[in-house]
Amino acid sequence: MVWFSLGFGAIALVFVSLLCFSLHSHFEPPREAAREIFSVTAMKAKLGEEAKQLDEMPPLLVEAFVAVQEPRFYEYQGGTDWVGVYRSFCHRYGRPNAIGLGLAHWIMIDHSSRPGLHRQAFIRQFIAAEIEKSLSKEEILFYALNARRFGEFTRGAVAGSKLHYGKSLDKLNEDELISLALITLNPEHRKPPFPQVLLDSTRERALEIRNR
Repeated sequence: MVWFSLGFGAIALVFVSLLCFSLHSHFEPPREAAREIFSVTAMKAKLGEEAKQLDEMPPLLVEAFVAVQEPRFYEYQGGTDWVGVYRSFCHRYGRPNAIGLGLAHWIMIDHSSRPGLHRQAFIRQFIAAEIEKSLSKEEILFYALNARRFGEFTRGAVAGSKLHYGKSLDKLNEDELISLALITLNPEHRKPPFPQVLLDSTRERALEIRNR
């Protein structure tokens, strides 16, 4: 019985050691690549020419943007979104939904010297983790709303407002603000007007974000 226990313990130890080695070898390269790629300077380079501070933007636009991009945005703190990790693992080449993942995706695309880099799901996830550790939620939203494309290669909500409605953000009504947020789900293909039922449901989710 003693020998059996010792043998079983040795096998378990070898198994755990191999598992730890495998995880380390699997995750360390993308983690190091993420640290090499990410910097606040890279984030600033993504800003549109008419970048606005978050408190200068209509609150409904910010809330609708969170509602359509990542409703769980305020729920995970100081690290990575493990639901996002699972999503990236299962849909390795899928479009990232989380706001941090979206920023990571845009940063990676700019590193054209590494072909196919933007398709590396784990590197994208680790860059998102670096973003989460380095920036506050407000800073992440500031960069996202000023760096995000809003169709026809425009960058930033200000340019998106002028492109789709021919007026400034503070002149948009509620439906137009919500539509602007919906465009970010697929900026080169989604354009207003959107069905009223979609606008109303997004408005409800935005108000839920506000009341949390």
